[in-house]
Amino acid sequence: MSHFFPPENTQSLDKTVYLEGISRLIPLLESVLGSPKVNNHLFLTPLEIIELTGLQQPCAQKKWLTANKWIFQVDARGRPKVARTFFDKKMTQHPAEIIASLAVTKDYAVNTGALRRP
Repeated sequence: MSHFFPPENTQSLDKTVYLEGISRLIPLLESVLGSPKVNNHLFLTPLEIIELTGLQQPCAQKKWLTANKWIFQVDARGRPKVARTFFDKKMTQHPAEIIASLAVTKDYAVNTGALRRP
């Protein structure tokens, strides 16, 4: 008889039986919960946006994202799309670092010649 969990007296349990039980349990858990894979999508999935905002309606999600200063685009169906890279930055960096990393710096020179009268 294989055991998935060790009994209180772990000395009486053969370690190979325990590991064999665990190895049978892992595929079962993966079939129910899904395999633990890295999400390589460019955008957050609709479920992740629901989890982030706590809202299901796209209109309400867009209001929440705007109010909380998230950068997003709207797809053809009217759903907000958040880039995964922005999500990672926003959730791990200090707000000032995010703004600095997104800032576009341009060097504008003043055309003083245009201000002179002929």
